[in-house]
Amino acid sequence: MGVNLIPKISGFRVRNENFSQTNGSVRRGCINAGQHKVMWFNLHLHNIGDTDFHIGRPEDRPDVFTNMPGIGLVFKEKFYTWRLTDDYGKEIKNGFKVAFCIMDFNPPFRYDCADQGVSIGNHDEYNANLPCQFLEIDNLPDGKYTFHVTCNSYSVQQVKNGQKPLFEEDNYEDNTASVQLQFAGDNDPVPVGGDTSAKVAEVQAGDSKRSSIKEEYENKIMSESK
Repeated sequence: MGVNLIPKISGFRVRNENFSQTNGSVRRGCINAGQHKVMWFNLHLHNIGDTDFHIGRPEDRPDVFTNMPGIGLVFKEKFYTWRLTDDYGKEIKNGFKVAFCIMDFNPPFRYDCADQGVSIGNHDEYNANLPCQFLEIDNLPDGKYTFHVTCNSYSVQQVKNGQKPLFEEDNYEDNTASVQLQFAGDNDPVPVGGDTSAKVAEVQAGDSKRSSIKEEYENKIMSESK
């Protein structure tokens, strides 16, 4: 079967926040500086295939990583993208993640930020406290919308266009998680009507220490790039 990546999403919460010019999400181009209403969420990447998803060391993969000024080594292409659609499928909002580290969150921890990847049956986590881990929802009217998150997004689009993917998988049909959410003012959105992709609901978190490692790596690459 090879590599087979799927996303899982959870922990939706709405916040009104002021993003400064020096904010990590602003510096990555995920949002403009200023006051914004955003929906933060947790994002897990699972490898349900029978082959490790191995990226390697960032410094050895110039085809994958680029040195972003003021940030450090990050993915060149958009590994994660998301969008919000209405009942008619019209896109209302969209966003993306500037990924910087993909690693195992469960033992035996074969991969980390220095040698990146996700082993068979393991998963990576980007929790809602990390840069770009949100959807900007300024001036969004109350109502029901469907939130879609795609992993390995650049490769999915390449395959659709008949071009070579950056990261090969045996199956690109299950790379998107979708859930219908009810938005009401500044309240946290509530999933309604069941999960349209079976990739939401109960998301089992991995070793909490791995989240700390990812945060420390994030701080390290930013400090080194100043």
